[in-house]
Amino acid sequence: MEFRAFFKAATWEEKSQEGHDPYPFQIRLALGEELPELIDIPTGLGKTDAVVLAWLWRRRFAGPEQLWGGMCKLYIV
Repeated sequence: MEFRAFFKAATWEEKSQEGHDPYPFQIRLALGEELPELIDIPTGLGKTDAVVLAWLWRRRFAGPEQLWGGMCKLYIV
């Protein structure tokens, strides 16, 4: 499964009968090699979806070399 399909399935809505396409920053977070130090995105553009779904994607579908290792702090404001 590719990340775009995973994201659409995870954001599927009963009312509209479709999911959301991921924004480019959400794709970069899920598929990038390193975590960014800061996600500076305006309110309402999917930061929570980006972080949670990127983590789930990597835990389920990425190889061991792509898992984010170690501890990290996450602040969602």
